[in-house]
Amino acid sequence: MHAHLLPTLGQMRLSQLRPEHLKTLYVTLSQHGRSTHTIRAVHRVVRSALNEAVRRRRLISNPALIARPPRLIETEVDPLTVDECRRVLAAASTVRNGVRWSLALALGLRQGEALGLIWSDIDLEAGTLKIRRSVQRWTYQHGCPRLDGGPSCGHQRGADCPDRGDGGLRFVEPKTASSRRVMVLPTPLAADLKAHRARQAQERLAAGPAWIGDRDLVFATANGELIDPRQDGQEWKRLLRAAGVRAVRVHDARHTAATLLLLQQTDLRTVMAIMGWTQLATAQRYTHAVDDLRRRAATRMGDMLWGNTSEPARQLIPPRSGTGREM
Repeated sequence: MHAHLLPTLGQMRLSQLRPEHLKTLYVTLSQHGRSTHTIRAVHRVVRSALNEAVRRRRLISNPALIARPPRLIETEVDPLTVDECRRVLAAASTVRNGVRWSLALALGLRQGEALGLIWSDIDLEAGTLKIRRSVQRWTYQHGCPRLDGGPSCGHQRGADCPDRGDGGLRFVEPKTASSRRVMVLPTPLAADLKAHRARQAQERLAAGPAWIGDRDLVFATANGELIDPRQDGQEWKRLLRAAGVRAVRVHDARHTAATLLLLQQTDLRTVMAIMGWTQLATAQRYTHAVDDLRRRAATRMGDMLWGNTSEPARQLIPPRSGTGREM
């Protein structure tokens, strides 16, 4: 939200804010390639913040209640197949930080969550992993004085300002309470993480003074620093090409994990807890998995009611408990 709101609305007084300003913000974000999901998330944050301003009598009314974000058009998820996942994991086993992609496909971690992991978040003996933070790239802001309403450095972008600040890669808190969660590691994944930690210790020792990172990151650059999400995305594309798998987004690995959980008939509330979903409606995007589960349920019901079985049908229903007389 820092990167989306401050560059456009950060210099504006609350009393000056109008619905038209918010509408312009949403259009600008869309023109810069932000997704509808991101723009609607920005709208929710603005609306909540301005509701608080109204409650504290800093505003008479909330302009975000009038300005409408773009309509959300849900697209069906197109996850990787099990065979494609196995090919990706095989290719990942040969590259640096390859277990990063095992986490993505097995646990469905968001990109920022995976890049923000530190070793104290992982208990390899207990086989658990805690999501406590995420990594985001914040837009640099001008640090120079402003003259005639513009920056005195002469540059339009804050990133080009000699006195720039408040930008770069940062740790941020999870965006919702459900995002802060504890996950159980599959046994093979825990073993891969243990091997990855040993390799990283050797790498750090070999780097010597060149290793400048001090955050004890699970996934780091060659000098121990945070990995830029853009670089992470490029690594994903190279991995898919090496595995001979069709091009999909980094976030589609998360969709794949959710789909695999649903196809294993994991109950929906457990899936929501693992994925960090806050709304039940999110599962509606996984119609391919839900439809398959419905077909399986119909098949089981058919087998139960019409299938050939040696047991009488009445024995399929548990007997009633209690001593009361049946009606």
